[in-house]
Amino acid sequence: MRKNLGCTHIAIGKDYAGVGDYYDSYAAHDIFKQFTDLGIEPVLLRE
Repeated sequence: MRKNLGCTHIAIGKDYAGVGDYYDSYAAHDIFKQFTDLGIEPVLLRE
């Protein structure tokens, strides 16, 4: 959706989904590392 709105980057931080202890704090980083050709650059931020 962000790409369709013209964004070129997306910031992904700690606990991006906000679901507490269900996922690892940086699970979203691992997911975005798997998809290298999204057409939008993920910026993986630490605490």
